[in-house]
Amino acid sequence: ACGRAAAMTRRGRRLGVKEDVNALAAAAVASVAVCQGDRTLLEASRQYCETVTGNLRDDWDWPPEVRDVNLPLLREVRGNIYVRYNDKLTSLKMNSLEHVGGGDSSLTGNKNLATLSMNSLETVGGNLYVTDNDNLATLTMNNLKDVLRDIRVTDNPSLVLLTMTSLRSVNYIAVGPTNPFVCNLGDRFDC
Repeated sequence: ACGRAAAMTRRGRRLGVKEDVNALAAAAVASVAVCQGDRTLLEASRQYCETVTGNLRDDWDWPPEVRDVNLPLLREVRGNIYVRYNDKLTSLKMNSLEHVGGGDSSLTGNKNLATLSMNSLETVGGNLYVTDNDNLATLTMNNLKDVLRDIRVTDNPSLVLLTMTSLRSVNYIAVGPTNPFVCNLGDRFDC
């Protein structure tokens, strides 16, 4: 079908355009990928990455129209996560992400980042740094259990809510300084 999509059929009948689009969308979701090597946030989104075997980072040439990034399919990053000094990003949601296996997660210096959500994150195989994000108001990691090294949530002057209620092991925690805010690190740790 050169230049034109081949007609999809179901039980011998030709599908309409709307059905074609829905079938293609379903096929795209069904083809969730293990993405080999490093990926940018936008590549991971466009390629429907469920796993990134390398590092996940922001784009050096960030499109000005992209403010919010949602990676609903991403479950694992085997390398590091680096999202640093991106003034355009306002919201980053990786709510299916469970494991960062190979190293650090650094979300640093993103002046306009207001919301960071990783509700399913359970383990980080290195450090977790969330620092110097001027507009970050909420940081939600309710399922975070284990961080191999350190957690540093510092110099986020707009932070009003920090939740890591399932935290059970970490080498060192540094939180603050910030305005008065609600902080819940579970039963084992103090803010």
